[in-house]
Amino acid sequence: MLEPTAATSPGAVAAAGLEVATLSADTLRAGIRVTGALLPHTSALLVSILRTHVCSGRRYLRVDLSDAEVGDPAVIEQLVDAHRSIAELGGMLVFENAGPRVVDAIRGADLFVQPSD
Repeated sequence: MLEPTAATSPGAVAAAGLEVATLSADTLRAGIRVTGALLPHTSALLVSILRTHVCSGRRYLRVDLSDAEVGDPAVIEQLVDAHRSIAELGGMLVFENAGPRVVDAIRGADLFVQPSD
């Protein structure tokens, strides 16, 4: 189980070298930034925060991965699963500034992703 640590940004939650910050949110949308290494044991933090937003009624989530390190295939599969789950609820999850491996996995699952420039 992940133990939260002190977050470095207001509205952020951090654990084991990963920080997930909600930058903006209203009744339907949320903008989220991920900083650090998304590993199999830390990605549960991101998934939990996404689930919290969906349970709060937010159906349109944008997750900026520009400052995140994503390489482990297990993590990429968790991101694809989160994407599918939100789509099944009638929502949309968009990963912004995603690296090539995440882009390929999301597109391979016929889901939407915005690649980095």
